[in-house]
Amino acid sequence: MKIGYLQFDVKYKDISANVNTLISYINKYKADLFVAPELCLTGYLFRNEDEIKQLLINNDTYISKISEVCIKTKSNLIFGHAIVENNKVYNAALLINSTGEIKKYKKIHLSKIEKHLFAEGNEIPIFKVKNVKIGINICYDLWIPEISRILFRNNVQVICCPCSFGGPWTYDIARIRAMENKIYYVIANRIGSENIDSIDAHFRGESKVYDYLGNIVSKLKRKPGIKIIEIDENQTISKETLMSEDISYEAQKYYIDQQKEV
Repeated sequence: MKIGYLQFDVKYKDISANVNTLISYINKYKADLFVAPELCLTGYLFRNEDEIKQLLINNDTYISKISEVCIKTKSNLIFGHAIVENNKVYNAALLINSTGEIKKYKKIHLSKIEKHLFAEGNEIPIFKVKNVKIGINICYDLWIPEISRILFRNNVQVICCPCSFGGPWTYDIARIRAMENKIYYVIANRIGSENIDSIDAHFRGESKVYDYLGNIVSKLKRKPGIKIIEIDENQTISKETLMSEDISYEAQKYYIDQQKEV
């Protein structure tokens, strides 16, 4: 599978400009799956959920525009975006496949800032892209090991993680998630900065792909860009590691709910 992971300086509250940036990458490059950052169409900092709802009034038009490009280029795309369901706002990741079908994951673990803006998701869906099993985390989700373990127990081969963070620690945790679950882990982190009231947020980029051994197999710097990497997803099927002939056996010693494919 060829994965294109990308990062850019999100234009705050300018969905149209950010959609055009996203589309420009999909049109210019060729990959089976593209992965873009968290909340990459809206920006990250808001005063309240009504501010986000107002911004999303013409959301269907923007999503349709992205879907058309995915169909035209026969691409699959995972990107972070806010959605409204039952009058609640969610920090979500959308998967638009090469036929224009839209699926979603709603972030479960919210940061202190996000808890004032978004409702918590409560489902951990599993997706298929070109017969490869894909799971999604969004930023802080990856700090909670149970989500990755549930995906592992359902034979996910790649976890894609749209992100918006500035500190160095998330990379270390992502590497551990890749190693302990023998999966590829793709971080797409935005760059730039935002300021609202007394909050300053700086996003460092440096997006990375870790392989099933925890090695960095590809990375970006602190500037806009994209890299296309070809992975061997079949290497994740065997769960033999340096420490165990089958880590699935070890994982089954603990009770974790199973999830369904969508």
